[in-house]
Amino acid sequence: MISGLYQGQDGDSRLALRIDVDGARPMGRVSGDLFTVAGATTSYVGSFVVHAPAVRAGLIQGRGDFTFAAPARDVSITITGDAVTAAVAGRTYQVSFVSPHFRSVLLEQDSVVGTAPFVAYRTGSLPGPAGSPDRELNVVSAYAEAGIELTLAEPGVIPVEGSGTDLAWDDAELHHAMTRHFGAFGDAVAWRLWLLVASKHVGGYRGIMFDYNDAHQRQGAAVFYDAIKGDTPQAQRAQLRTYVHELGHAFNLLHSWQKNLATPPQPLGPHGGFGDLSWMNYVQNYQPGGEPGYWAAFPFQFTDAELIHLRHGFYRDVAMGANAFGTGAAEIDPFEQPVEDHSGLRLELRAKDSYELGEPVVLELKLAYVDEPRTTHGHLHPDTEFTQVSITQPGGRTVLYRPMMRHCVDTSPRSAWTRATRPSTAARTSGTAGTATTSSSPASTRSAPSTSPPTAPASSPPSARSGCASRSAVTTTWWPS
Repeated sequence: MISGLYQGQDGDSRLALRIDVDGARPMGRVSGDLFTVAGATTSYVGSFVVHAPAVRAGLIQGRGDFTFAAPARDVSITITGDAVTAAVAGRTYQVSFVSPHFRSVLLEQDSVVGTAPFVAYRTGSLPGPAGSPDRELNVVSAYAEAGIELTLAEPGVIPVEGSGTDLAWDDAELHHAMTRHFGAFGDAVAWRLWLLVASKHVGGYRGIMFDYNDAHQRQGAAVFYDAIKGDTPQAQRAQLRTYVHELGHAFNLLHSWQKNLATPPQPLGPHGGFGDLSWMNYVQNYQPGGEPGYWAAFPFQFTDAELIHLRHGFYRDVAMGANAFGTGAAEIDPFEQPVEDHSGLRLELRAKDSYELGEPVVLELKLAYVDEPRTTHGHLHPDTEFTQVSITQPGGRTVLYRPMMRHCVDTSPRSAWTRATRPSTAARTSGTAGTATTSSSPASTRSAPSTSPPTAPASSPPSARSGCASRSAVTTTWWPS
């Protein structure tokens, strides 16, 4: 087997080369990152990927896509015994095999006093898809199967007092705890992650990728023990998925139904992405079959498209502290009205006709039945993943509402459902849409609601934040600009 990570240097130029043409789930790619070395300083230059290299005995060739203006785009790798030579961007590197993993990331997992971190789950403990091997999986081995090495730092235990007098963590408290307790935290791009096993979140979430409010995002995530604890096989299985899912966001992985909003856009999987058998899908939203269908078919792995991102995504698109989550994915076409709507529900959007300069723009969303009373989930606020809001600016440009924080609704508990008995008591929520920058009429807004239970929500835009909720969030700040 020749697949894996190679490294070499030509003068002041260093190459990290990834060959992915054989072995477990080969993606048929070659990719790499280039750096300039000056004394004790190493600076990133750019990345490349060859999507369909020609592979012959001892030779791999193809045309690369580069993030910079390379003097030559043809990439050639010659393998003679243990000697590997790579010709990239007009330079020739003698490279050596480093690891069977394509990337290596430092993971520090700390826990709050009183919590018990997840250890491992035996995949054969519950019925699963035919042909999926029975194996013991933990977070490290799940990512190792994807070709990503997680090296573990010494775990720590932190006091619960960091969560304040209510003993429930908010995002600012989580970020503050990361800056204090994460030994590798820094304002720089690096392959490192902090995962906190906390007690509970003020929003009741199962997990969240909370590091979203500075120039070096995606360094930290948290899971919440009170919401996911349990010793049954079902609970252990769900815990494994929550841990892997939240760390996936730190690697800049979008939800399964949001791949078309990535930069560059990626094709959606079956059923608009809801048919993906992936760590990044919502179990309850899987099509067909919802949660039972998901677990009956899920082989505990990422999709091929996600593997390509993890293994071969450009350096700044994957490395922690680099590009924000979903960067460049905000501009869209205005929503089209449904051709058919048999939901029996009506979504109303209310706002003032005009706003004064500097006045906060406040919108109200109300979901009501049309004919017969309906039961639906209570996650109407756009901070969860069931409602999209688009904003058409006076100049005609349409953008998606992108909140300060987006919460993943990772479960479908009965407490999160509501029965709309009459329009006046239907599920509703409101929020501030920023500050008016003109005294004329505000930009028009439109929404695309989910008008069915969580097995088929409307897709939502990516954001730099992601968490998993067990109850609905009801407030946020909306910035339409």
